[in-house]
Amino acid sequence: MRLISWNCQGLGNPLTVQALKVLVTQEKPDIVFLMETKNQTQQILSIQRKLNFSAGFFQEPTGLAGGLALFWTNKVSLNITYQSFDMLDSICTDLDSGITMRLTYLLAPARYPLRQNLWTVLRRISNFNSLPWLCTGDYNEVLYPWEKVSKCPAESYRMVSFRDVINDCYLMDLGSKGCAFTWSNNRQGDAMVKAD
Repeated sequence: MRLISWNCQGLGNPLTVQALKVLVTQEKPDIVFLMETKNQTQQILSIQRKLNFSAGFFQEPTGLAGGLALFWTNKVSLNITYQSFDMLDSICTDLDSGITMRLTYLLAPARYPLRQNLWTVLRRISNFNSLPWLCTGDYNEVLYPWEKVSKCPAESYRMVSFRDVINDCYLMDLGSKGCAFTWSNNRQGDAMVKAD
């Protein structure tokens, strides 16, 4: 089973949709999770069709922020077990191998207190989960100071809180493919922020 998890920062730009189509053509994933779609269901359905995925599930954005989309092929059986504005949780079976696992897709809120609520949900899932578990998405946190480049260093209490939820849920960081820093505010000098 192959999965792509991508923070697309909005799908209104045709170049973004074109880049996604190229990535899907190259990688041939069974599941694609998109974060920050910033689009309503009709636009997401159109993209699902363009990418040739047989099924999909969408969480609409709140105003101009957020939005989650999940597409999958007929090579997997996927059932959504929980949904919120920042998370989708599913049970997925690879129909070729018969392997069943839990897949959780998230876009952690930018505000720290709301992220703590998400950590509570993850702990709850972990307490009742007996399946292999992959939790993917944008956590909006770093585990270690070197994962953030900024005039303002990563705050230790936030890193500790993030490490605690990773440990409490028996998760491990698999890293990411591509750029060393997966997010940038695209500014220069002292205003620049980059994070993994």
